[in-house]
Amino acid sequence: MAVATTIDEQIQLFKSRGLIIDNEQKAREILADIGYFRLCTYFFPFEQSYPSVHNRTHEYKPNTHLEDGVALYYFDVDIRRVMQNYLARIEVAVRTAIVYEISNFYKTNPFWFVDESIVNEKNIAYFNTAIYTPKFKQDHPVIRRHHQHHPDDEYAPAWKTLEYMTFGAILNLFNSIFSVDARRLVTKRFGISKLKVFQNYFMHICTARNICAHGSALFDVSLNQAITDGPAGQLSTTSNKQNLQGVFTIVHYILTQISTNRAADFKREIGILFDDFSKKNPHIYPQIAEITGYNDEFFKK
Repeated sequence: MAVATTIDEQIQLFKSRGLIIDNEQKAREILADIGYFRLCTYFFPFEQSYPSVHNRTHEYKPNTHLEDGVALYYFDVDIRRVMQNYLARIEVAVRTAIVYEISNFYKTNPFWFVDESIVNEKNIAYFNTAIYTPKFKQDHPVIRRHHQHHPDDEYAPAWKTLEYMTFGAILNLFNSIFSVDARRLVTKRFGISKLKVFQNYFMHICTARNICAHGSALFDVSLNQAITDGPAGQLSTTSNKQNLQGVFTIVHYILTQISTNRAADFKREIGILFDDFSKKNPHIYPQIAEITGYNDEFFKK
């Protein structure tokens, strides 16, 4: 049975596995700040059995220092910070495109998102039970005021309601729309002609967004499905269809469809982070670059 451990016990456990800790007082401060379980995620690449997740010995490679995992942790925090900024920009743009294009396609039906002739019945049922609840209407002043001013409306119109839905719920709603013509009006806004490519790109963007939002490790992301070749380009290797470089590639592409300046800013900021990390941590940088799939040439174009 698993039991809780004290910080001193955690330090001894690290040391018993071969981790070099030169300053135990500093180690205590780090563990009190970050936490043992979260920090262990960033020592995984330095385990002798890496990348296997089965039958792990948790023993570290020779000359692995506490500072190595801590440096990777803060590097990952910085990547997530930059990513969150640009993913938020993408989310707003996609939300706006869906609301605008679909609402104008069904111009006389402001409640198209619950119309069984327009949207899959299963999605409507989920919307009614899990999204548009009394709490939802109470928690969002715009929605609450709408029902106060329009007591006969069962719902607020799409341009109000969709503003407060999660990104994942928005994408699920979009995918449940029957009309291919209506959905293509949205995908064309982002230079994508094939619905399956749009769905694939934004499934992965949503995954990255959720990782960033929950503070999970991003550097070693492994996508459940490969990124589809499309307007973002054909990724050179199989691994780059499922790693962080693949995510960088599709995020950059979508940004180019929103603002070429922001796309350039994204490349510059990510490139700076990797350059700084390589200079400060040259002994572990090659391994982390390999794990992320980082393509230096991509970010310097």
